[in-house]
Amino acid sequence: MGGQMSRIVICMFLVCTAAVSCQFPFSIREPEQPDTSQSQWTIPVSPEIVLSNLQRSVHEKSAEYFIRCLADTAYTEKKYIFIPDPESAAQFAGIFNRWNRQKEEGVVRQMFSLVPDDSVCTLILSMVQQTVASDSAVMVVDYSLSVGHTGTALENRVFKGRAEFWMASDMRGEWSVYRWLDWRTSDISPWTVLKAKLGG
Repeated sequence: MGGQMSRIVICMFLVCTAAVSCQFPFSIREPEQPDTSQSQWTIPVSPEIVLSNLQRSVHEKSAEYFIRCLADTAYTEKKYIFIPDPESAAQFAGIFNRWNRQKEEGVVRQMFSLVPDDSVCTLILSMVQQTVASDSAVMVVDYSLSVGHTGTALENRVFKGRAEFWMASDMRGEWSVYRWLDWRTSDISPWTVLKAKLGG
């Protein structure tokens, strides 16, 4: 009798095991990790983070990140202004007369579109001077912008100069650039030339 009961228990166990196997015929996989090739936007609660986000936007070829570094009138009364390098601007008369945030977005999108997926863009910033108050700041940096493009719209792949970024904190407490001044510092074309050629 005991042996018969043992066989019954074993049979019931096998039936239950089969039922579970039929109900879950596929093994459960670990959830895939999200794509981290593009980092998350860092909320710019300081002027230094704005510069970091600007560098990241170029490295990741993200026009969205780039434009978010510039003042948006939806959150601040300050309108974005770009003041070109005087010497370079003289070669492109009139192009910068009505330069604004929308124009900047068009240029940066075009710039990134010229760069193949397997090529890179880099922006190196070296701090020259900074003046920071509670709700405003002026950051002066030397920059080197490398654009690995394959287009014919740009003759150069490297642009160097000095930029002066005027920043302010908006109604959200986030910092952004509302005034950008550009200067040539060598024989290498400054950022002004890139903007003129792609925004003209």
